[in-house]
Amino acid sequence: KVSKGKDTAWLLSSVHYASESFYPLPAHVEEAFAQCSSLVLEVNVAEVSFQLLNDLINRHGKAGPGENLDDLLSEEAKAAIARDNVDIARYHDMRPWYLAITLENVAAVESGLAWQEGIDAHLLQQAQERSLEVLELETLEFQMTMYQDLGLEGENQLLLNILAVRPNFAETINKVFAMWKLGDVDGLMGFMLEEFPQGVGNDILYEVMIRKRNQGMAQGVASLLEAGGNYFVVAGALHLVGPDGLPAILARQGFQVERVLASGPVPY
Repeated sequence: KVSKGKDTAWLLSSVHYASESFYPLPAHVEEAFAQCSSLVLEVNVAEVSFQLLNDLINRHGKAGPGENLDDLLSEEAKAAIARDNVDIARYHDMRPWYLAITLENVAAVESGLAWQEGIDAHLLQQAQERSLEVLELETLEFQMTMYQDLGLEGENQLLLNILAVRPNFAETINKVFAMWKLGDVDGLMGFMLEEFPQGVGNDILYEVMIRKRNQGMAQGVASLLEAGGNYFVVAGALHLVGPDGLPAILARQGFQVERVLASGPVPY
């Protein structure tokens, strides 16, 4: 719970792919959501048309003129693809980041998960049923540009990380789900450190995908609170933990921040 006077933003960490087992959400989460007149997401997917999605993929996800995927892959990534016998023929004209995200999405679906069951989608549906205002902290184009901002070293590292977790994806994601359901902030922080171990490629991923994005999202939440109102903000779980997480940034900016448990609020 982040507040300034009578104005409040409730921050809920999200898992973007989930299953029916996540619902109903805990009572204190549902109660907080019921108090809000606006839902704030990373991206409001209800506003993303198929045409817009295709246009953005063509603009940001495709290899440049005279390039193909093989030109952009590092030797380490090529070796990992060959080792895992991954068929990449259909992605020959795409960038490494697009291949990485596609493989992750396929692994999630094969594990019985769906984005339609994710926390974001679940609350978006409820917001639409209640005719709530739906705002976004980012845009889909911003997120796709972010992947390009990784540069080739970062894109290839992202691909390597996803290739590494694919064989045990269900086991790994179930551990994350267990930590999420328990509110295990320390466990999620530990997972993030495992996800981005020190090294040039992972340092790029953390800087671009976590730290810089968190700064922008925190500014968005701060601006909403300055404008006044009660907001329910949903962002990926790894954006809410650690010294670079949204609660920590907002606390340093002078907002009152509390962690709300089923038993009640405790100081952050």
